[in-house]
Amino acid sequence: MRNITIGDILKMTGAEASFEIDENARVCNISNDSRDIKEDTIYAAIVGERLDGHDFARAALENGAIAAIVEKRVTEKDILVKDTRRALKDIAMGYRSRFDIPFLAVTGSSGKTTTKDMLYFAVSESRKTLRNLGNLNSEIGLPMTVFNLDESHECAVLEMGMYVQGEIDYLAEIVKPHFAIITNVGVAHIQSAGSRENILKAKMEIANYMTQSDVLLINGDNDMLQTVDTGALKPSVYKYGLEEHNDIRLISYEITESGMKIRADILGKITEYEIPTLGIHNIYNSLSVMGLCSLMGLDMKKSAEGIRKYQPSKYRMEIKSVSGKTLIEDFYNANPDSLRASIETFRQMQGERKVAVLADMLELGAISEKEHMNAGIQASEIFDVIICIGSDAKYIGKGAIENGFDKGRVYYFANNEEAVSEINSILRPGDAVLMKGSRGMKLEEVAESIC
Repeated sequence: MRNITIGDILKMTGAEASFEIDENARVCNISNDSRDIKEDTIYAAIVGERLDGHDFARAALENGAIAAIVEKRVTEKDILVKDTRRALKDIAMGYRSRFDIPFLAVTGSSGKTTTKDMLYFAVSESRKTLRNLGNLNSEIGLPMTVFNLDESHECAVLEMGMYVQGEIDYLAEIVKPHFAIITNVGVAHIQSAGSRENILKAKMEIANYMTQSDVLLINGDNDMLQTVDTGALKPSVYKYGLEEHNDIRLISYEITESGMKIRADILGKITEYEIPTLGIHNIYNSLSVMGLCSLMGLDMKKSAEGIRKYQPSKYRMEIKSVSGKTLIEDFYNANPDSLRASIETFRQMQGERKVAVLADMLELGAISEKEHMNAGIQASEIFDVIICIGSDAKYIGKGAIENGFDKGRVYYFANNEEAVSEINSILRPGDAVLMKGSRGMKLEEVAESIC
């Protein structure tokens, strides 16, 4: 943090201090972790589902915190507010307003973290850029990221997550993005949202605080985003995708040993670039990134150099070679949209055999059986062998077999332990292997056993 004092925080939050305080004292950090107390840090006591941050306020002071933002008196250095979560938001909004730099926001049912990271690398070649680390994209994580801004930053790239309606609005009010990307509207979190229509409404909240001088990029091939009345929105809207009608569209791509070479029409200009990862979904992600860089007026050669430096997060379409087998590890998360994209990528993969190791997609509720069946149907048209792991993954095998796939080339394991005991007897040198499943399935346990 830069140039912010305790007095500023009192004004931003409307708080009262329970002790004699130097309002000119500087604040260099705000933390909700009593163990993460650096010099000139204020501790924020957040009440969570399992832990109450007030229980750790005294420990935060003992570790060097200069004060604690609390909802009730617990220490001799309390800054009292009605709601500590709201106080974090108020401070983040006040702090963000001090920076006259472009703020870029990303949301979507899937692909938002990858898109955010690609965007960071593409923009960073031209401007010193801040981004959320990991999945710090929530009502707590995003403000904590904003607090990391300092005078050296020339741009900020911020990912926004959601589980229910209103969360994106909450975050967008903090960020007030100048440029934003909606990657897609799928069925992730449909149990909490209730319908894809509600998910669409939630994702569109990213535009609530954008103005006529701002820019929104949306996936023009996504069936739900195609229903958006773009003329009713304040920001200018551009569409990206594979289909001809998009402003930013794919012309061709080629799979290489290290990723993909992509040729695209970006707002009427032919642009070529490479990304060190695979997947049709990553083509979409990269198109949105390069399109945004163009709309920002950045040097596109530098942006192409930057996106090539993108480093896939662990378990996100990571390419590995193990004993003559090529493994594509894509099990950071899984939903029907991302699974379809990962499967489709293998149409152009080279290998003596194409093998799919597919685990459960979680949190799908009533549509789970249908979506796993659909995945099996799609996989049966591309893969030579299908290995299913988990309670709902059996429907992947069922869908494949009902679509005419040889039953003898489908393997089913109820859990990872069963799969580990057999997988090396199934795989062969020369195989190209897709490994995909929800994070909760811990598919890395199976991947690490492959030899």
